[in-house]
Amino acid sequence: MATVPSTPPQPSFLRRVGAFFFRHPNWSLVALLILPIFWLGVFYLGSLAALLTQSFFRLDDFTGRIIRQFGLQTYQRQLFTPSNMDVIGRTLLMAIAVTIVSAIIAFPLAYYMARYASYLCVAYCISQCCCLCGQAISCVSTLGKSSSHKRVF
Repeated sequence: MATVPSTPPQPSFLRRVGAFFFRHPNWSLVALLILPIFWLGVFYLGSLAALLTQSFFRLDDFTGRIIRQFGLQTYQRQLFTPSNMDVIGRTLLMAIAVTIVSAIIAFPLAYYMARYASYLCVAYCISQCCCLCGQAISCVSTLGKSSSHKRVF
């Protein structure tokens, strides 16, 4: 008796897709990142672009209506008003001060953690830095508000 050689069954669709991604890891990375990149591109950057284009329109002083004519009058009004110049100056001064203080604190701590600290000490230092940052943010967010917090830090 002659036996007919049997062909192995075709692998399922999911097995073929899994094998493709196993053989091509770059396509696996693309498949994982395509939705977050799409979300970032369309919703976040699209909204920022819409806000930017709206900022070139101006308001009529008398009626308060938007005049849809391209111009830089809004930026001129915002940048060169004396009260806004004061706010811009204080904001820049505070940003520079925070950057300098953060560098003074962060670089020695990072050097210590990279050179001398054990893994447990590094984990402890990172967790304490995160906790302090969270407390500082909550402190800043409650400034000027009447709150029942007696102790901030």
